[in-house]
Amino acid sequence: LAATVDAFGPPPDMTLRAIGRGAGSRETQRPNVTTLLLGDAAELREGLADDVVEMATNLDHITPEHLATASERLLAAGALDVWNEPIVMKKGRPGWVLRLLSTPGEAPRLAEEMLRQTGTLGIRMRTCERITLPREVVTLETTFGPVRFKVAHAPDGQTARPEADDIGRIAVARNLPFDEVASTLVREAGELLEP
Repeated sequence: LAATVDAFGPPPDMTLRAIGRGAGSRETQRPNVTTLLLGDAAELREGLADDVVEMATNLDHITPEHLATASERLLAAGALDVWNEPIVMKKGRPGWVLRLLSTPGEAPRLAEEMLRQTGTLGIRMRTCERITLPREVVTLETTFGPVRFKVAHAPDGQTARPEADDIGRIAVARNLPFDEVASTLVREAGELLEP
């Protein structure tokens, strides 16, 4: 097997067609068993998949205000995303899981920043593969004035999502419900971005 492959790693994304298992006759310290997976490679568009590092730590010693500030600072420090999940920890104490995504190259620096911002005693880290759509931020002239949109280019067309800060700013300034402003902007963006 080593002579016929370029690298070893986790199984790739595939449509599984068959599984074969066999046991060898040689006695070894470990089970002498081989599993073979046969499948068709998943078709991912070139450039959509990349590796990220997910970091997580459990926290039960900081306030919600401290957690919010730490999350903001981790984003400002270059994390791709930061989020929190409520949990119940030992002795029934309420707590949080603080998670972030990082590029592999930035992971050591962001782990240090997570330790510094939270005072946690440890961080779990794992490398994951993610798939993202090509996207860009554009400013469109709408009936509410200039608004920033995230435009994603999917295989079946593009979608435009207005920036939440811009929606909130308009909703407050015009005394309109957030959802009403959002739906109007989505409709207008669809008309403005039609091919």
